[in-house]
Amino acid sequence: MEDSELKSIRLNIAGKFVPMSVHPSEEEMIQKVVKELNEQINKFQIDYQLKDKMDGVVMLLLTYAIDNAKAENLKANTHVEDLLTKIEQLVHA
Repeated sequence: MEDSELKSIRLNIAGKFVPMSVHPSEEEMIQKVVKELNEQINKFQIDYQLKDKMDGVVMLLLTYAIDNAKAENLKANTHVEDLLTKIEQLVHA
């Protein structure tokens, strides 16, 4: 993707403005993700009575990191299961 194809936008995440260069076709999706992030941060603030928005950001980051680790473990387990199935097929062939 060439730089001339990119559009500069400013994203507001937890009250902090973040500059980003995006492809125009991705801008709507990125804005939607930012909206969801801010909603989740606000939910953490309300649910856990957090005074600092950064605490909500940290909780969101931790939640995403845990979900990512679970997905990676599931992916690794699926790969191992696939290999075992192939080995069983070779043994019984």
